[in-house]
Formats: sequence, structure tokens, C-alpha cells
Amino acid sequence: MGDVRSAMGSLAGPGATRFVLALLVLCYHFTPLRSGNFAVCCFYILSGYWITKMWKQKYSKANQPRAVFLTSRWLRIAPMLLLCTGLVFLLPIDRSGATPGWLLRQALIIGCTGTYVPLAPAWSLDVELQFYLAFATIAPWLFSLKQPSRVLGWLVVISLTVSLAAAGIIGNIIKPWLWIWLPLFLAGMWVETTSYTPTRRHVLRSFGFLILAFGLCVAVPILKPIVWHIPRINLTAEQLTVLPLRTSIDLVASLIAIPLLAANLTSKPSVTDAFLGRMSFPLYLWHWIPHTALVLGILKTGSAHWVNIAVALLASLAGGYILTWIDIRTDLTRSKAISGLNRSLNKHPKVN
Repeated sequence: MGDVRSAMGSLAGPGATRFVLALLVLCYHFTPLRSGNFAVCCFYILSGYWITKMWKQKYSKANQPRAVFLTSRWLRIAPMLLLCTGLVFLLPIDRSGATPGWLLRQALIIGCTGTYVPLAPAWSLDVELQFYLAFATIAPWLFSLKQPSRVLGWLVVISLTVSLAAAGIIGNIIKPWLWIWLPLFLAGMWVETTSYTPTRRHVLRSFGFLILAFGLCVAVPILKPIVWHIPRINLTAEQLTVLPLRTSIDLVASLIAIPLLAANLTSKPSVTDAFLGRMSFPLYLWHWIPHTALVLGILKTGSAHWVNIAVALLASLAGGYILTWIDIRTDLTRSKAISGLNRSLNKHPKVN
């Protein structure tokens, strides 16, 4: 069996994994493939892993770890979110919801997707910040335990039961409610805390099961709406019955994908892999602007529809690339702000 990294080598890395997930979100918005919510679920698992790792290695060493952690995480997300939100306002969209209260929630991020959402991917960042706040609350206690992985394992089971029960009662849920997505963050924390390293057999089984499930959904007409967008008016009565299952299926599928996600987490990324990982966040946010322009007809070329989509996709990739370099350039300012906070707290760990 062996460690899967020996089999995969340099074919992939932690950055490439995040970049592929970002591309799945683009596919969700530009094509009929319903891959976006699954990708976001996988992002949440990775977030739980990386946040736990960074807390142990850096944030926990600060004099006031909660303050340093929350400030650092806000500075990592807010600038790009606010920049892309400002850019989408350059398009002729409805601005009536941009009230002073909404602008304040945008700055805080938590609650930014209450009623008015000009930048659709922002809903997931709302959840992300809620997780950061919850994590900062329990992390000092959790990681003082002798076996935090055991506690996390039980929390995953309990929270997943609650989420699946809620999805079964309410139906398909794509809302900025942390408690729905909490088992995914907790699963990522568990992966880091247990130092889980998947074997080749784990990865092949995970990949094979996901491919088999996807193929089954494509082949069986009643299941096709789970993986493929079909206008509601064209759905049969039987197909309508599966729509409420989407959230449950995405939750379970992303947990099954853990071996795939974890396969390269401890690999040393190459320069290219690190850049792809860094590009995933700007691309995830920015692509909504070309998408909106496409819907509004601004990117209409007069050619076939697929040409318009290709132009929007190229604009998404180009804009994501440019914004990545801008994001990298802001690192110095971000690092200075965190270093200043550390100095004010009489500690000087290097926290990015």
C-alpha cells in the first residue's frame, strides 16, 4: 500500500488541490455541472486542517492568541473580499441593498450575506469567519487535552448527525449557517490532530467511490439533477423529490473525499504549486464578476454561446492571476500589522 505521496510524487500538491476546487466552482457557475457546493465543502475541510496547523505552530505562541488569530484571519480575507465587492459594483447591477448597515456587515464579514449579496461566493466567507470565531473560543481548551482527536471525532459524528437531520427536514440548504457546515471544519481539524496520512488504497477507494457515485447519478435519470443542472420546469415529479438531498449528498461526498484532500497536505509545495494555491482564493471571488458580466450580456461576442462562456472563463483566469499578485503584494502590510499587534502584546512570533 504505502504512503500515497510516493505514488503521486510531484503530480499534485496542496496548492493544486485548492486550485482544482476553485475550478470546480467555476464549472458550477459557467456550466450545468453542479460541482460548486461539493467544492466549497472540501474547502471547509481543508480550512479546518490548516487553521489547526497554524494555531499549533504560530498563533498559540502569542500572548493573546485569540486576538492575534482573529486579526490575522480577518486581514487575510477582508481585503480581497472588499476589493472584489467594489469591482462588482462597477457593473450595472442593483445597488439598492448597499445600505450603511450592509456596508458595516461587509467589513465585519460575519453577517455580510444576510439579505443583499452582489458577490455570491461571499456566503462561504461568512461561514468561514463564524468558524474562526468558534475556533478561537474553544482552541485553547481543546488543545490542552491529552487526546483532542478523540473529542473531535465525537464532535464530527454529533454535528454530522445534526446537519444531516436538518437537511432531511429542511431540504437543500445553501445558507451561511455555521452549524450546517461545522462537521466539515471539525473533520479537517481531526485530520491534522491525528496526523492522518492516507495510503494508496485509501485514495483509490475514495476516488473510485466518488467516480462510481457520479456515474450512477449521470446514468440514472431520477438522480441526474444531483450532479447536473436541469431547469426546474423540465424536471419530472420523481426528479423533484431528489432536490432536497443535495446538501446531505455534498456533505457526505466531501467527507468521503478526505483521503484525496489529505494525500498531499504534508508535501512540500513547489513554487508553481504554492502560486496555484494562492490563486485559488482570488479566483474564487473574482470569477463572479465575469460571470455577472456574462449574464448581463456585457461579454456577449455575437458568436455562439459557448464562445461567450469561453471569454468569461478566460477573463476569470486572467483576473484571478492579476489579483493573486496584488494579494501577494499585500502580505508585507499584513505581516507588519500582525507584528505590530504582537509587539503591543509583548510577544514577537512570526505570524502571517
